[in-house]
Amino acid sequence: TLLAHFDSPSGSAADFARAAADEMGYGSDPAVEGKFGRGVAVSGTNGFVMFSGLDNYDRLAGSAEFWVRSNAEQSIWSDGVGHWLLVLYPERGEYGPRYGMQPHFLSLYKSPENQLVFKLDQGAIPRYAAAVQLARQDRGTCVTLPAAKLRADAWHHVACAWDLRSPGRLWLLLDGQGVVASLNRAPDAAEPNPGNFILLGGFSGLPGDGVRASDCRFDDFRLQSGGLARRLVQPAPPQRATQPISDEPRLLAMEDATRATLDFLLKLQV
Repeated sequence: TLLAHFDSPSGSAADFARAAADEMGYGSDPAVEGKFGRGVAVSGTNGFVMFSGLDNYDRLAGSAEFWVRSNAEQSIWSDGVGHWLLVLYPERGEYGPRYGMQPHFLSLYKSPENQLVFKLDQGAIPRYAAAVQLARQDRGTCVTLPAAKLRADAWHHVACAWDLRSPGRLWLLLDGQGVVASLNRAPDAAEPNPGNFILLGGFSGLPGDGVRASDCRFDDFRLQSGGLARRLVQPAPPQRATQPISDEPRLLAMEDATRATLDFLLKLQV
């Protein structure tokens, strides 16, 4: 879980994060006007806003959403150029299956055909080639929506979600209109690796790859566990708990303290 309002003029750290909230990207501008106060802009090549992925996005089922507006002289929605909007980059992304898991890349891309593309790509990809490989139309499973007629001077709401538990599904919504696709995942399919990085507004590649950032402004970026389906139906009345509810934050804090103690004891024995 991660929430970033981007209201600080001096940085783009998340307001809340399940793990680290620090922003570690390159080439972004946090001092631009957003939809709700301030926002963050990413332009040019090889720029992005970046957060830690471990525990900040759900590797099995989650959703991502944000407000976005074109920040270029020519509308990015109809310019015939590929622009990266979001990449959820897994740990060990360049390695094959191990420990019953394999890399699963989730990406959101405005294609040269002026389509908004939300894609799942499975399998190892070298980091230096990731931007080029993930942009290929013959890779992965995707859902798409037309983007060419979007107004350049308006803010647009984008939401995407994934459920990688068998049979699996992808969702993509643009200004409230969306599509869904089944992934037909086998019950014994390798699970996704944990998350490594969250890249918003851009990606990076080798010199000469011409990896374009989004050339957009962003505001109110949210990552949550669980898919969109539970938010698109009338919620059921809350049920009275029959078992004590575990205090997960306290449990995690105690686990961190225990690990720190064990590390200290190991240092004393050296």
